[in-house]
Amino acid sequence: KQWYQRRVLALQKKRRANKGKNKKPPMTAKDEKRKEREEFEEDDSEVEDSEEEQEDTEDYKKGGYHPVKISDVYNNRYVVLRKLGWGHFSTVWLARDSRTKAYTAVKVVKSASQYTETAIDEIKLLTK
Repeated sequence: KQWYQRRVLALQKKRRANKGKNKKPPMTAKDEKRKEREEFEEDDSEVEDSEEEQEDTEDYKKGGYHPVKISDVYNNRYVVLRKLGWGHFSTVWLARDSRTKAYTAVKVVKSASQYTETAIDEIKLLTK
């Protein structure tokens, strides 16, 4: 019993002596963003990146796709983390809501008027 008490006291003394020595400094906003990007980066060995699976870069022009980059911020709130996919009239991006810390999808529609009308119809449908 005495041996156990001495061991407990020795461990408590050691913890007090080491208190604060191994603490990591608080993460900065830059560190948090880097960590989020790392979490969502894809391993090239697992994902095949073929020409057929990507939108045509020539469609990034007036009336076409809007260029989006990782770390872009939309509406002073949504931080772009990675592309989820693309379709005939938009690209879809994984983003982090900087207010709620929730993950969300951001759909960026081509800028030609016919795509805007289609997007408005989609919004009406989804808000019913």
